[in-house]
Amino acid sequence: MRGSSETWQLLPNTIAVAKGGGVNQLRLVLAERTIAGALLMGEQTLSLPLQELVSRQVDISSIRPQLLGADAPLGQVLLEFWLKLSGLQKDYANNH
Repeated sequence: MRGSSETWQLLPNTIAVAKGGGVNQLRLVLAERTIAGALLMGEQTLSLPLQELVSRQVDISSIRPQLLGADAPLGQVLLEFWLKLSGLQKDYANNH
């Protein structure tokens, strides 16, 4: 990936995906079943969801194909997954 640090490229059995432009950037390092790492710059809506998904090593197998898709809406996919996982999906929908 253009602009990637060497660390992002050296993690074994992972793939890096990125989305964004300007000040809003999202980079993910995906292992086979988990998110091995994430970098979020700009808009911070995904900060808590990413912290939990990475630290708890949540199995993302069900959304991994979506995250790897061309022009995938990474933020939307992650947020919806986290809301469903957390049982907050209805609360979020009612407030947004």
